[in-house]
Amino acid sequence: MCNSGNKKIAIVITGLSFGGAERVTSYLANYFISQGREVYLISLTTGEKAYPLSNEIHIREFEVSDSLSPLVRYVSLIRLIRKELISIN
Repeated sequence: MCNSGNKKIAIVITGLSFGGAERVTSYLANYFISQGREVYLISLTTGEKAYPLSNEIHIREFEVSDSLSPLVRYVSLIRLIRKELISIN
């Protein structure tokens, strides 16, 4: 692995419940923590975490109202993610 000066990693995923992508995300996040990285998981939904995650991982869950039109909902999520990534840096 390349040792660059930037040790922060942000992973955006739709949710942290059961599923293949969620399992791989938990493995990757825990691996990066073990390598001394600072890891931020940004979930687009709230809910139960199905796989073990290190206490050192920063988890941020967003919930946008389902009553909004899909386009407005996605624009809202993009804005929230953008703000979160700026605050991480």
